[in-house]
Amino acid sequence: SDVSINALDIKELRKKVPLINEKAPKEIGLLDYITASFNVDGNLQKLTVSNLEIESTVLDDSKPNLKVSNGKIGPVGASAENQKINIDMDFELSLSKSENLKKISQISKAVPKDLKFSGPLELKGKAASTDGNIEISSLLLDLSEGQFIFGELLNKPKNSLFKIASSALISENAITLNKTEIDLNTLKLIADGSVGTSEAKRINLNIKTNNTDLKSLSQNLIPIREYNTTGNALIEAKVSGSYAKGSSPKINGTAKLENIGATVEQLPKPVSRLNGVVNFTGDSAKIDDASLYIGESAMALNADIRSFSPLTVNYKLNSKSVRLADLSPTAKEGEVLNDVSITGRLSSFEGKPVNRVVLNSKSGKYSKLNYKNLNGTVSLKDNVIDINKLKFDFIGSTLSTKGSYVLDEKSPSFNISSNLSAVNLTDVLKSFLSSESEHISGKTSLSLDISGKGKQWDSIS
Repeated sequence: SDVSINALDIKELRKKVPLINEKAPKEIGLLDYITASFNVDGNLQKLTVSNLEIESTVLDDSKPNLKVSNGKIGPVGASAENQKINIDMDFELSLSKSENLKKISQISKAVPKDLKFSGPLELKGKAASTDGNIEISSLLLDLSEGQFIFGELLNKPKNSLFKIASSALISENAITLNKTEIDLNTLKLIADGSVGTSEAKRINLNIKTNNTDLKSLSQNLIPIREYNTTGNALIEAKVSGSYAKGSSPKINGTAKLENIGATVEQLPKPVSRLNGVVNFTGDSAKIDDASLYIGESAMALNADIRSFSPLTVNYKLNSKSVRLADLSPTAKEGEVLNDVSITGRLSSFEGKPVNRVVLNSKSGKYSKLNYKNLNGTVSLKDNVIDINKLKFDFIGSTLSTKGSYVLDEKSPSFNISSNLSAVNLTDVLKSFLSSESEHISGKTSLSLDISGKGKQWDSIS
């Protein structure tokens, strides 16, 4: 038999029939008006609803915003208690206030605390349920007009592209994705595979992106925005393994980087023109023969990322010439390192980065000293440079030094011990005290302990 309902006021009906509030799911209170037509086959013991068409106003919207068509539900009834209900329907949902979704208790419980959304939302697709599995096809979720924030990762402002298109199979233990496409600003990400929802929490996803403009994407992704990232990146990878607490899935694939630029807090000049490929190999990754600039200094980079959590990276930088002003805010113009090789290890300790490097340079200039054969070990932690036995040759002598240097933009400080033998005193002092150096001559062996604060030699205290 055919049944039709025209503009039924659900709120008014609940007032007149209190039993509805007692027996019906509490979510019925989210309905305002409903218009429906459908065909019923069977009897009260076992019913099947077909040709279901629904138009309704839900979640406090001002106009009809939920539409169901081509629907079929059944069997339901006492004789169908042991049978699973099958559902097949097309659906459309349009919300002016997506935040009202949290009025649905299941959604409110499932949404992470760091996830916040508001503003318009458009959702449409086809749902079919068979034997307890739910198949979603032709799903399109459009959040472009609304705001979407997820912790310190994502901040999508209003009126910027954010769409998700997908087909998926939802079972008791997993969600299987079939070519899910995510469009976020300039990023197009395509994924397929499965995400486990059971206690095992295993993931097996293939991911591929377009050649993404990172400068535009940085408007949405907070981590790359904090570094003023520019350039392009293209990722193709497989993510697999457990994502349960205390575990990290493995990543295999590549990330192609083109003309990447970024500002790094520890460097006075930005990184630019970074080109290379990151090869992900499970828990680790490698970068071979990448090129980049720090300020005006061109460098070649090779890196071996041993671990992502905690971060552990072994790397090597080579350069024909490095301007010290590109690496240190207190360096003077003209100070330069030639034929440089830097072998380093970047790790973390108590959540803070620790960088330890072995530095070699065939020649160069520091202050007014021309040197040769510079080598030593330097570490950086908490903006403190520790120098361990740094040596170089100049003016016919070898200087060996160790100490520390605190990187403070307003008032850097240092504490250095140095030893040198048979050095020309006039030439040494000329580098630091040019106005008085003509009054001092001869050779000497020196052991110096120097400490102070300040940016320029004449103002050091």
